[in-house]
Amino acid sequence: MTHLLMIDPNPVLRREALMWSTEAGYPTQVVRTVEDALEDMSTSIDVVVLNVENSLTQAERMIRMLKQDERTATLPLLVCTWSTQIQQLAKWVLLGADRTLQHPIERPSFLQALAALIGRESARS
Repeated sequence: MTHLLMIDPNPVLRREALMWSTEAGYPTQVVRTVEDALEDMSTSIDVVVLNVENSLTQAERMIRMLKQDERTATLPLLVCTWSTQIQQLAKWVLLGADRTLQHPIERPSFLQALAALIGRESARS
């Protein structure tokens, strides 16, 4: 069974993505910040979902933190963002994001992105 870690400061988006992931059968641990995630990691995690609100430099810091922690460094990372800046999205991929999704995000595209990352992770195991 695949376990997700969802990091999302926005309660509305967090609730919606949590509903989608649990309906799809993915147990999901939800936290507001990367710091909370690294402190409260309660189960084994297979995929990390990071929702970036407004600060693009904050996103870089969060991705770096996740990729520097031994528990999350090698996990697939999905970054959800409102940013449309191609250079910024490319930089996040270089920092370690495996995939980005741009808001507004629909349920099918969210679940397809998760399935792709989970399939990739399964192939590595």
